[in-house]
Amino acid sequence: MVGLMATALLLKHGFSVKLIDDGQAPEPPPPLEISARVSALNQGSFNLFQKLGVVRELTTHARAYHQMKIWDQDPPVFLDFNASSLFEPWLGWIIDNRAVRHILWHFCQPYLASGQLEAHWGFQARVFDYTHGFWKISGGDLTLEGQFLMGADGGSSGVRESQQIALQKYDYHQSALVTVLDLRNSHQNTAWQRFLPAGPLALLPLKDSHQGAMVWSTSHTHAASLQSLPESEFLALWNQVFHSSGLTAHSLLCERKFFPLTSEHAKRYTFEGGVLVGDAAHKIHPLAGQGVNLGWMDVAALVSLMVRAKTKSRSPFGAHVSAQYACERRLANQLTQKAMTVLNQVYGMQTGLVSTLRSCVTRQISRQRWLQLLLLEPALSRLPLLCEKFL
Repeated sequence: MVGLMATALLLKHGFSVKLIDDGQAPEPPPPLEISARVSALNQGSFNLFQKLGVVRELTTHARAYHQMKIWDQDPPVFLDFNASSLFEPWLGWIIDNRAVRHILWHFCQPYLASGQLEAHWGFQARVFDYTHGFWKISGGDLTLEGQFLMGADGGSSGVRESQQIALQKYDYHQSALVTVLDLRNSHQNTAWQRFLPAGPLALLPLKDSHQGAMVWSTSHTHAASLQSLPESEFLALWNQVFHSSGLTAHSLLCERKFFPLTSEHAKRYTFEGGVLVGDAAHKIHPLAGQGVNLGWMDVAALVSLMVRAKTKSRSPFGAHVSAQYACERRLANQLTQKAMTVLNQVYGMQTGLVSTLRSCVTRQISRQRWLQLLLLEPALSRLPLLCEKFL
């Protein structure tokens, strides 16, 4: 998704792009096939879709949520964020990842006819060679050439590996179990999250008001156990743990899957003739749903710097552009990573004193609009002024 957003923005601003992807071209999500892999879009990401002129397509597939409720114990002390009390139209949007990919690819397709875009789906890049200011990327019988390489190839980045860029890693010792729940009552356009001793349990509102995407972060062994439970037993457990929300689930709409959670950060974002963006550069805990938003903000920062350089008759592929991009984005991503790690650790502490203090702080935040705005800054922040001007 990050690579497609980069492609769309670059094409919009007149750059020629060679898109390389080892997967298949995105197709529209089958209407009756439900997926648990969703993303929470913040205000800045929504602004990017506005810049591309595809907001109508986005909102057709997405659900806006206007409220967020967070708690950790029963009886609950809710940390309640409400869009109307913060004078916002909404707090975010939840959308199927497949729909995002299709929307962005649909935007890019018209550029194929003019030759401004070359798309190489199913391309397995094997050799990355940078000589005399040009890249040669080989896979099978095909070799592609270009001036600048943007590594947006995910957490197992071949680009990062080819440049021998090391990772700083933090293991949460957790896995995220995901599925979609069929609810007896409406999700109320609300994102719900309960912090349990082993990790947070979230329910994200989907387009259908009686469907929610569940993300249960817990220990590896517990995640495996939850996956193997008979459906009736799993639903009984979920309803018990989540009963304070007032929601009841009566069936699963897709299979349960889990994957390990780690925090990763590339020790550098730049290399000669290119940069890393998105998960290739950083991965964070999903508890605040900021992963893809950080990747899109990487792309927004980089493309706006490239456009600005071009308007000043400077090379958009120069080392000065890459260096400024890394300076802007590395610190921002690092701060978000640390905040997510600390939040996960604080809510994982279950001693009496910590729980009491946490409840007191929660009550105070619920009464103070400025504190709520401070905590929701990642979700409510607009595009930076540079991006607004040049995108």
